[in-house]
Amino acid sequence: MARDGLLPPAVQALSGRRVPYRCVIGTVAAVVLVVALLDAVKIAKLASAFLHLLFLLLSMAVLVMRESRIPSYDPGFRSPGYPWMQVAGIVLPVFFIADMGWLTGLFTTGVVLLGVWWYFRYARGRVERSGAIYHVFHRIGQYRFEPLDTEFRVILREKGTRKDDPFEAVVSQARFLDVEGDVPFLAVVARAAELLEGRVPGEPAEIVAGFLEGTAAGATPAVKGVALP
Repeated sequence: MARDGLLPPAVQALSGRRVPYRCVIGTVAAVVLVVALLDAVKIAKLASAFLHLLFLLLSMAVLVMRESRIPSYDPGFRSPGYPWMQVAGIVLPVFFIADMGWLTGLFTTGVVLLGVWWYFRYARGRVERSGAIYHVFHRIGQYRFEPLDTEFRVILREKGTRKDDPFEAVVSQARFLDVEGDVPFLAVVARAAELLEGRVPGEPAEIVAGFLEGTAAGATPAVKGVALP
């Protein structure tokens, strides 16, 4: 979180063995404080409430991610009963937490309010990013967050693609451009744009600009003569 700008940079300090010792010390201190002040039943309720809160947020995330229709989002699991299962996963934890008593409800509410306060007080002005919810808004003509697609490409690189991924079909139907000798990258991009004219929207100049923008942003990395589309 510190690397992402959501916490102060001092929190990400590492020891000689690359252990985030300040985070470890803070976590241990918080656990010791809870154990010292509360009995076992209350600790169990707080832990259960925290898990319910996480499950609620995960259910919301599944809804948002799937409705965002981001091309690079490639979930490796099925979700039976979608979206009603996720809706139940959002509503039911609220009742479960409320049924655990006022202390548990107060703790959960406090965690949520603390997170919201910290975002507006510290993180909002330091992080230029948004969630997949903006891609849902884009479907109705509003804002979207482009770098999120790049993050999903990194995830795909780590976990691989699904069995029915259309990548092979796309490659088999692609136009190929053979280049001999030492040709500048910009010249190759210009020739590629000419091949794509008429097959994709936009003029060649716009296609060239898109290639260059994607390469600079990391969405189309090009290394040693190979480009990842």
